[in-house]
Amino acid sequence: MDVERTVRVAVNVYDVIEPKTNDKIYWLGLGAFHSGLVLNIDHVMAAEYGFGAHPFPTSGVFVVEPGKAEGCIFRVRVDMGEVKLSLNQIREVLSELAAAFTGCSYDLLNRNCNHFTSELALRLTGRDIPGWINRLGGVIESVKCCIPTKYFPKGPSAEGIAIPQPQVADEDVSLDDSPRQSPREAKKLVSDGTK
Repeated sequence: MDVERTVRVAVNVYDVIEPKTNDKIYWLGLGAFHSGLVLNIDHVMAAEYGFGAHPFPTSGVFVVEPGKAEGCIFRVRVDMGEVKLSLNQIREVLSELAAAFTGCSYDLLNRNCNHFTSELALRLTGRDIPGWINRLGGVIESVKCCIPTKYFPKGPSAEGIAIPQPQVADEDVSLDDSPRQSPREAKKLVSDGTK
């Protein structure tokens, strides 16, 4: 029997550019942010799920210790409340999104970490993340036709912007029982495509 558990949900928001620069454009309701969704199950087990780019057709979804997304500077945690879900319900949603959000499908403006966090939050809580988290991407996309194409990245990353790379976390923060690669093996696979 799959028991429903109390799941506290929050969005961790990180600066992907210098915080002072983000602070200057924040008053316009904009900023360059990474986000991940934190699931704290029964106030005992917490994990943060995010999405990052890599050049392979495998999942770009990763799990880290809350507040520890690599290459970003933690800014704020936005509480999304509590829901009652079973571990199987959470696994099912994460599996579907892991299949849909492949590393090579990452797009800085149209399919980034904030789109993933938004989709995961909607599926688990029925509520979307605050609009300011991904507003910059929408603004740039709406004026993209007026900007020379040389200023837009051609691959799954953009020079000067920290795009979190998939990481392998400790066994105890994951919701599945599949074998894991070591962080060193995962990094090597992401960097050169070999094991």
